[in-house]
Amino acid sequence: MVTEGSPRMAGWWVVTPTPRGPARLWSAPAVAVIAALAVLASAPPVPAATMPRPPRSAPSTAPSGPIRTDRVIVRMKPGKGAPRGARSIASVPMQGGRGDVHLVEVRSGRISDEIAKLRNDPSVDVVQPDHIYSVDATTPNDNLYPQQWAFPFINAPDAWSTTTGANGPVVAVLDTGVDYNHQDLAQNVWSNPGGIWGCAAGKVGYNVITSTCDAMDDAGHGTHVSGTIAARGNNLMGVTGVNWQARVMPLKMLDSQGNGDDFGAITAINMVIDAKNHGVPVKVINASWGGPGRDALLDDAINNAWNNGILFVAAAGNDFADNDKSPLTFQDPCGAPHVVCVAAIDNTGQKAPFSNWGVNSVALAAPGVDILSTWPGNQYVSEQGTSMATPHVTGAAALLLS
Repeated sequence: MVTEGSPRMAGWWVVTPTPRGPARLWSAPAVAVIAALAVLASAPPVPAATMPRPPRSAPSTAPSGPIRTDRVIVRMKPGKGAPRGARSIASVPMQGGRGDVHLVEVRSGRISDEIAKLRNDPSVDVVQPDHIYSVDATTPNDNLYPQQWAFPFINAPDAWSTTTGANGPVVAVLDTGVDYNHQDLAQNVWSNPGGIWGCAAGKVGYNVITSTCDAMDDAGHGTHVSGTIAARGNNLMGVTGVNWQARVMPLKMLDSQGNGDDFGAITAINMVIDAKNHGVPVKVINASWGGPGRDALLDDAINNAWNNGILFVAAAGNDFADNDKSPLTFQDPCGAPHVVCVAAIDNTGQKAPFSNWGVNSVALAAPGVDILSTWPGNQYVSEQGTSMATPHVTGAAALLLS
């Protein structure tokens, strides 16, 4: 078992590859993937974003999404005038006698306070922030973002106009570890609340190889993968990830050379399930590694993860081989039921020369050539492989689940 990074790395996006021809959009496997994500999105525990909305008369005071910072919207109860103690600068009557809607001026930075005050007015029916809408895509201000060709290619800026990942799930990265001190990752790394896997509060991840509560990266591969998933977006530095606010849970099961084994992988998967059972909202596993052959116990562990509401995203491999052809070229864990297996494409949408493929075992493709991402020591490095493609899909799944 080796990492699927250069020269052997795995991954793809929302396209299905052919051995050499152009990718075909929205294959049946891709549709199945979307259906699978929808199932996981509805599984307990329910993410905050999918919980029932609060009663109309008691909306949350916490603004969400882009809003005007100088005003709020208030709907009065039928027959009531303007809100007391507030400056209404415009109003419009609601049809059907449902009361007037007022635009209320607010001092900058006092949105939450003003909403809380207006909610105490018995004449007020609803009060909320004045949300901003736009036809424009969202572009992060990270200084290296212009070098990340993959995100415009997969239309990520359009998705970011809807959500950048708030209230999203924890993503488990089974890899060489993560540099959890990296300037672009530190805010988005999951830390142990205490007691999970016998680790103290504040410990980051777990090292399956040494059985210690510290998943610091000693190779770089896991940090690169994690940056594509969840580098902090719009923070004026470095790169951005697909999900700007996802929390990465690192489980180190690959050594400093990028090598690991089935037992380590099975152990790590079981630990992710255990964390989920202890209340951690982990719903996606990224596995940018693999090797030829088939392992029934590994498949069983992955199926167990699925049964616990955890999606498993894996790399297709970098041997320019058909994963369906024979046991010698087959890449586990790609063939296990419920695995989203990812191949790599370049910036023209063609299958990358190194990438494996497979009509039955490979679900979709994502950018995997010249992918710029985080590297230990506050560095940024460009890599290629299906390992680099896989986290694009993982990050997208986490974005959908948010």
